[in-house]
Amino acid sequence: MSMLRPIVLALGLLAGAAAQGQIEVFLRLGHKQYLLGEAVTAEVEIRNQSGAPLIFGGTNRNARFAFDIETDSGPLGTAPVEPPLAAVVVAVGQPVTRPVDLQTLYALHNPGRYKVRACVEWGENNYCSARSFLQLVTGPEVAQLRFSPSGVASQLVKYSLRVLTRNDDDVREQRLFFCRENQTTGAREAVVDLGPSLRYYDPVMQRDRAGRMHILHNSAPHRFAYSIVSADDRLLSQEYFAADVQMPQMLNNDGTITVRGRAWRGGEDRRAPELLRP
Repeated sequence: MSMLRPIVLALGLLAGAAAQGQIEVFLRLGHKQYLLGEAVTAEVEIRNQSGAPLIFGGTNRNARFAFDIETDSGPLGTAPVEPPLAAVVVAVGQPVTRPVDLQTLYALHNPGRYKVRACVEWGENNYCSARSFLQLVTGPEVAQLRFSPSGVASQLVKYSLRVLTRNDDDVREQRLFFCRENQTTGAREAVVDLGPSLRYYDPVMQRDRAGRMHILHNSAPHRFAYSIVSADDRLLSQEYFAADVQMPQMLNNDGTITVRGRAWRGGEDRRAPELLRP
């Protein structure tokens, strides 16, 4: 008995180690720091060496997927909706990678530090990725505009421009964001990334008669970006103007807004790809 017990314990440890290696889960975050309300995209990879396919969702489901998110004050809680892996089958030896926007799954409404893991439940075991850390920040405000669509003061909507400094391992840059905020609760209801930003000149923001927002900001040395955001908070178009001879100017003629200046000729393309013309 004295010899058998160590052998049994050793076999148990080996079986546990094998089980831990059957399914591997990896989580990669795009950035260390995000603006509050910005999409937080996580890339999830699942590697299956269990000997059987992992089926997420449907009547034949044999596995479940979830995120484990904690703040400095404790667990964030269960996601109100299931992560979008409901129709995924992970075959043996065939890893599957999916992007997931954590902002659409969880109430990431408060600034602070978040610890995130991606986990797969299979059988009686849970397989989790290493923890990743992200910081949500409010971002300093550099411009704002308040407007009431109905003309009622109690229904004011606040539009703001905010900056965020990315400080990732491979890049450090400052970016400008357009935000629409609930005037009553202060919650961010929409966030649009307007690209790189320099702080040599203050950005300009105006609203046209169609409810679109026009933003002109210093995006690079001797260059300005002119962005148009739709009334439903989509980036419609973006083009660039030079500031090497004269500064571009935003003109508002009774709600019709244009930018006067010389088109930027540097780089590969003087106009950014247009997503949708207004």
